[in-house]
Amino acid sequence: MLSMIRRLLTDARERPAAGVTLIETVVVTAMLAVVLGMAQEALILTSRTVGDNATRLNESQQAKTATEAMSQSLRTSILPKQLSGTCTGCASAAFIAGTGNSVQFYANLNNDLVVPTSGTTSFGPRKVAYVLGTDGTLTETVQAPDVHAFDNYNFTYCTPGPSCPVRTRILARNVVTTSNLFTYYTKVGATLPVPLESVPANLQAVDSIDIFITVRTAQRVEGSSVTTRVMLPNADSAPTPSAT
Repeated sequence: MLSMIRRLLTDARERPAAGVTLIETVVVTAMLAVVLGMAQEALILTSRTVGDNATRLNESQQAKTATEAMSQSLRTSILPKQLSGTCTGCASAAFIAGTGNSVQFYANLNNDLVVPTSGTTSFGPRKVAYVLGTDGTLTETVQAPDVHAFDNYNFTYCTPGPSCPVRTRILARNVVTTSNLFTYYTKVGATLPVPLESVPANLQAVDSIDIFITVRTAQRVEGSSVTTRVMLPNADSAPTPSAT
């Protein structure tokens, strides 16, 4: 098509006396419009492809970051008794509650390297929760035990609110729920029914957890999924001999 346009223009220059006919002008204009249209369409497709690739990269990064953060915390899940010398009222399971799209457990996070020998401390198991909201926002909350005497291991926790702040952060947005975010397994690989807390024994039976997260930020892009199985190293641990 470009060669035809060049030929028409060359013919017109070789006939200066006759000039350019109306038909030739119309034909050249039409051909140029087609060429420009094709170039514009190619530019639009290229721009869309670049944008889609950037969207996929962002989705993949969100999914990976969220999965890694949850995996690291879940691997520190622990019985409160395992962090105490004596504890008369500690929970008998590391997990507090669990559904397909939420989980709450005790974790050995952000603890002092050395337990003080006097005074008060916030040392102790943190309450960690991951909750997927109806708007697709995956949120992490971490709550330290109430400040207590250094030798008091009966950990208590205030009710979150204005006078009881907790650390909160968003791990991912636009999470879609095509399947459960969390699936719980026993030591022999049997799937535990949810909610876990409906059967107290199931809270103690959790030995591993599957995380399956899909982030989709645009309808045109399929979305990015990440799945991993988290083995819980503390699941089979026993409390210290002095714990009660």
